[in-house]
Amino acid sequence: MRDPADTIEVAVEQRLVGLYSATKTLMDFSKEPEGREVIARPRCLEEIETVRDALSRILDRVGGKTHG
Repeated sequence: MRDPADTIEVAVEQRLVGLYSATKTLMDFSKEPEGREVIARPRCLEEIETVRDALSRILDRVGGKTHG
């Protein structure tokens, strides 16, 4: 019998929880001068933009709507 936790739905939900957690942590870091300094480094900004672009492509592919 297949494990109910071994589904694409569970896998997607786990990744979304991880994504939310990482985003919240980066938001918290951005509230502190040292955190802003690190996040403002070119490599960090490039990584954030790469992730943002990938998330936008996912939303476009699945028909996600944005607010605004």
